[in-house]
Order: sequence, then C-alpha cells, then structure tokens
Amino acid sequence: MATDSLIRTDGEADYVAKSAADDLLLYAQYCDPSYTYSALAAGIAWQLDRLGKDIRRLVISVPPRHGKSRLCSVEWTSWMMGRRPGVEIVLASYSGDLAKEHSRRARERCRTRQWRTVFPDVVENAEQSAAANWKLSNGSSYQAVGVGGSLTGRGADILIIDDPIKDHAEAHSATQRQRVWDWFMSVAMTRLSPGGIVVIIMTRWHVDDLVGRLLDPKRQEELKEAGGQNEVWHEYKLPALAEENDPLRREPGEALFPDRFPAEDLQSKKRSLGPYVFGSLYQQNPVPAEGNVVDRNAFRIVDDNAIPKDRTFMRFWDLAASESDVGNFWAGAIGCIGSDGTFYITGIERWRKSWGAAKESIMYHAVTDRVAVGVEAVGGFKIAYQELRNSLPHDVMIREYGADTDKLTRALPWFALVGNGKVALLRGAWNEDFLAEVHAFPMGAFDDQVDAVSGLYIMLTQSFGTPWVLPPKRGSLGETSRAMRRVH
Repeated sequence: MATDSLIRTDGEADYVAKSAADDLLLYAQYCDPSYTYSALAAGIAWQLDRLGKDIRRLVISVPPRHGKSRLCSVEWTSWMMGRRPGVEIVLASYSGDLAKEHSRRARERCRTRQWRTVFPDVVENAEQSAAANWKLSNGSSYQAVGVGGSLTGRGADILIIDDPIKDHAEAHSATQRQRVWDWFMSVAMTRLSPGGIVVIIMTRWHVDDLVGRLLDPKRQEELKEAGGQNEVWHEYKLPALAEENDPLRREPGEALFPDRFPAEDLQSKKRSLGPYVFGSLYQQNPVPAEGNVVDRNAFRIVDDNAIPKDRTFMRFWDLAASESDVGNFWAGAIGCIGSDGTFYITGIERWRKSWGAAKESIMYHAVTDRVAVGVEAVGGFKIAYQELRNSLPHDVMIREYGADTDKLTRALPWFALVGNGKVALLRGAWNEDFLAEVHAFPMGAFDDQVDAVSGLYIMLTQSFGTPWVLPPKRGSLGETSRAMRRVH
C-alpha cells in the first residue's frame, strides 16, 4: 500500500494530511512516499500505540536491517513531537554518533513540507537546533546520547534505547554487558519522568544482554508481586523465520520481510552463520552459552585416504598461560582446507610443559611438519614468538597473530561449517578429547584446542597476501631436523 495511491485529488490530500496526525504508518507514508508498508511495520506501530495506555515498558526484538530503527527512532519520535507539546524524548545507542544520526534524521523530518502540513502550528526552535539536542516551538525536545553518556539536567517522558550493543564481541564481554546494565539502571532510568515510557529496540545477541536481564522471569514476577505493574516489561518478538504461534500469524518458516529478505536467503544465512548465531540475531532466541554451541556429532571422522594431499597445510599454536596443573595446555592444530571448502583438522598436539620444553617441542613439530607456523602473540606471548622466530631454521615460515575478539567470536566461522558437514577430523586418539572440549565450549574447563583450531582456520583463510616471516638463517631444515631428533 503506497501513499501516492491514496491521494488522487486535492481533497484526498487534505484528508490524508489530517489523518496522518493520528495514524503513525499513514504519517510515515505521507512524509515519505517510498516508505514500505508491511505487516512488520503495522505490528510495531500497534505496539507503540499501546505505550502510555495499557503498558509503559516495551521491548521490540527484531532481526538486523528490518527497519525497526527507522520506524521507532525517526518516524515515531518526530510524529510524537508534533502530537504531544512539551514531550521530552531521550534516545541512546551504543555510540553517540549513531544516536545523533537518528536524532538528525528525525529533525530533518520535522523540516519537511509534509510534516509542516500535518502539524501546521509547530516549527523548529531556532535557539536550540543541534543535531543531538533540538526543540520545537511547542516545547517538545529530542536529545541523543551514547550508552554511558551523561544525561544530567534532562528528563525523559519517552526513553528509547536503540541498539545498546554494538556487535557480537561486545555482547559476549561480561564487562561490557555489565557496563550497559549499570548505565541503564543508574543513569537512564533515573531521568525518567513520572509516568514515563521506555522502549528498547534491539537485536538479541546474548541471553544475559540488557533485554535478557529485564525479561528475567524471576525479576518480572517480583515486580508484579511488589505492585509494580507499570514496571513489568512486555516483549514483542519477531523472528526472521516464523515459528509456532507467530504474533503476525505467519506460517512456520515464513519470512518476516520477504520483499527484502526472502525465506530462502535466510535459510542460506542460517547455514553460513550456524544455529547459535542465527538463533540469536535472526530468531531472537539467544541460548545460554553453557556448552553444546555446536553439535559434536556433526563432525566427520575420516581416514587418511580422504585427506587431500595437494592442499596447503599449516599449524597454529595456542600458547599456555601457565605450566601448572590448573593452567591451560599448550595446543597446536594442523590441517588444510579442501577444494570444496571442507576444513580438515589432521592432528592436535596438546601438553603441559615449561616454556623451555614447550619451545623445543614446537620447534620439533615445525621441522617435522614442514608447514608454515602461526603463533598467538599477545601480551607476554610476543616474547615467546620472538624466541621461536630466532630459533627456527631459516626455511620455516612463521607468523604472529593477535586476538582482537573473544574466543567464541573467533570460533564461530568454523563452527558454522560443522553443521554443514564441512569439518572433518583425521581419525586418531586425539578425537575424543577434542570433541569433549568442543561440546563443553565455551563454559568448559579448557578451551586451548578450540583456540588452536580457530587460529588455524584464520591462518588458512587469510594466508594469501599476508606477511610471513622467514627466521634468521640458522642452518637448513634437514640439519635442524637431525638435531631435533636427538632432542626427542
């Protein structure tokens, strides 16, 4: 249903303009004829209309890039500012820049001819018109701030939290999740006016994210028992692929926004991302990371004759932080990627040793493997990398790797392959120990083998065009091999 189809005469234009002041979707279409009407938009608009009537706390959980921010943080806010003189709106996002952009777009909407037609008696306040802090002549205001920012001196009749988490890495950082929670409870909620309403618009990333904590059943029940009915949170959850009892009455498997994200494209994305990530981001069903993120039974176990011999093999070492019994192991994974994209893991070395003994073993495998070597080199491990580089024979290539994301984020790319039958393990005694660790990851006692495989996968997929280092010349591979055999 497009706006231009509703307006055929001047009389109809006047009627639509007057009606738009009382109908959010009609307003959005009138102000921007390209705005797409959808069941998704209608469902969100209906929930927003409930605010201040039968509910005051609303969570809208929608997949990424489905238009939730446009409708809520731009169209709804500019519409409310025209309808409710003096309303104070505060919007927060994970960054001040993103919040400012939403605010700027809402301000630009209020400057359009269409907006002035819908609300003819309201104009912009020339004395306060900054993109992140502006007012209208009817006293309504819009302030944008990043999560963690100050709201001193400002109240909020409408508080909107639009995407408080930036990405997967932030969502899986306990420190970052606590930071968002502390700011929301001690800063944002304290600025709420009596009778104020709160809307949280976000894609779910983690079971313990802001929405997860607010919707905790025990917390909700305590609010009800304490008579805080207005503080009870209501979730409007719209998965990308419909499940049973869909709020929009879709059939199971039907896409939420089929014109933009067809069901077949979403199924393909599910295969590429894996069930854990897709379930969180697209289905709004984050699961507790208590292990079994990936199905151990989905790994293929193959014999040596199934391993391609014409591919580039590499080995990555995850270095232990401690040689004590309670510390992690040293772990080194070797493998390749087949021509069909299958990730072959052909062996894992794993032990607890002192650095001196571990160094000798790593050097031994570098010589006998005859493959490029990657080493985790963050913090104190940079010294270990330098020692290895200076000790290895000159014809062994070695490269250092940092760790700029959390362990689960690094594992997800190859975890996604497991469900598609694209990860194969060479049959061996190490298989069971590795699969047990994968099954418990990321909450198990150890994660060194998973980290080593994650590093190996990064090496293999990013190896071309990256700087590899040949250690200083210290004899040939054959000479060093003979020397190393005397050690082992």
